[in-house]
Amino acid sequence: MPEKTQTKKDQEYIKKFLNIDPLCWARYQDGSLAVIAESGQKFKFSSDQLKQIEEKAAAAARAAKKPAAKKPASSASRSKSKTAKK
Repeated sequence: MPEKTQTKKDQEYIKKFLNIDPLCWARYQDGSLAVIAESGQKFKFSSDQLKQIEEKAAAAARAAKKPAAKKPASSASRSKSKTAKK
């Protein structure tokens, strides 16, 4: 039977990256993580799946920090401002 651990750090990881408040969880030697959600559903994530989840979260965080590009004024508002200047 594979050796497994259950740490507070893994619990925080599950809440942060998987958005699950786990009833129980186990980290295996190969890096995989098994989680039982409050609904009773069991989820098992391979170490590669966990890396992908972390990368997506990091990309989303970078995108959220990027300032939004300013929209150019519409042609209708430009023509109104030209007419107002005349």
